[in-house]
Amino acid sequence: FSGSDGGRASELLRHLSPVETAILVDAGFYLTQAQRIFGRQTPEVAAEKLHKLALKHLDDSKGRRVARLYRIFVYDAPPAAWRGHTPMGKKAIDLGTSATAQWRHAFHESLRGLRKVALRMGEVPTSQVRWQLKPDVLKDITNGKKPWADVTDDDFRLDLRQKGVDMRLGLDI
Repeated sequence: FSGSDGGRASELLRHLSPVETAILVDAGFYLTQAQRIFGRQTPEVAAEKLHKLALKHLDDSKGRRVARLYRIFVYDAPPAAWRGHTPMGKKAIDLGTSATAQWRHAFHESLRGLRKVALRMGEVPTSQVRWQLKPDVLKDITNGKKPWADVTDDDFRLDLRQKGVDMRLGLDI
């Protein structure tokens, strides 16, 4: 099409053959950034903001919709349902009933209720959960700055790794 029609031809072409777009979202990364930018939110608000942000990616700089949405794929894993004990104090922990787990479940349910959202869930195998010394604490112990006797539960973190999310992402691509 020539440019002599004032852009009508390109506008017509845009409506006749809209680009179909799939949007892929890493929920863990999104939630970290959303909390940093927007502060604490309810699960419903966080899901709605994710949806609206994804839809804005279909618009041009003037706010006109230039692409058609195929689907919004959101990749995450359910909260770990791990039960165990702290490494030093042996205090019982049930991650499946924590406030974080309840928030994440509500977030997933809110996403499931949104139009054209496909939630792709991996898993967090509880058989592979391990306590790890935090890197700075390990460095202090090996450098002799902190004796082993002073190590507390706060010096450890749980190593929780989600599995299967990358595979689902690859299959969707």
